[in-house]
Amino acid sequence: MVTTVLSQSGQEVLLKVVDLPFMNFAACLFSIPQAINNKVKSTATHFFWRGKARHNKIHWLSWNCISQSKDKGSIGLRDPTLHNKALLSKVAWRLFVVPDVPDSVWDVLMKSIYFSKVDFLEAKVGSNPSWAWRSIIQGREVLKASLIWRISDGSKMNIWKDNYVPTLLGFKIGM
Repeated sequence: MVTTVLSQSGQEVLLKVVDLPFMNFAACLFSIPQAINNKVKSTATHFFWRGKARHNKIHWLSWNCISQSKDKGSIGLRDPTLHNKALLSKVAWRLFVVPDVPDSVWDVLMKSIYFSKVDFLEAKVGSNPSWAWRSIIQGREVLKASLIWRISDGSKMNIWKDNYVPTLLGFKIGM
């Protein structure tokens, strides 16, 4: 039986560098189920609080406390659910920003399959979409919540529903 001889700081570094980023590859294209995210949180919490022996120890702080940023006095572990949403919105941003000059074959493929006749923000989920496309649509919803219109002629904009006033809470008039 192997016992860990890491201090709590060493365990924190191990969690940040090895354990929690392990899901990045899958999380950047697929929505990870909440049950898996909860298991990752549980495993990380148990590893962090267990001490040098493999005995169960008291969890002095909850996951919500240890996943706060270091600015707030916590250790700054990433919440896998929020990190997954951030990675999916990054993929959605790439499809949104570079519609006419695709960077890769993947961009061309996604556009031709799912939104060849409409803008990315107007694309529908479809009748039989892939798991990747459903996940990107989830990322798009996160992206849409923070996008603001830059008004030119206003022909595509709805002043009551669209975000366009950066100084107002919610970015719109008709709340």
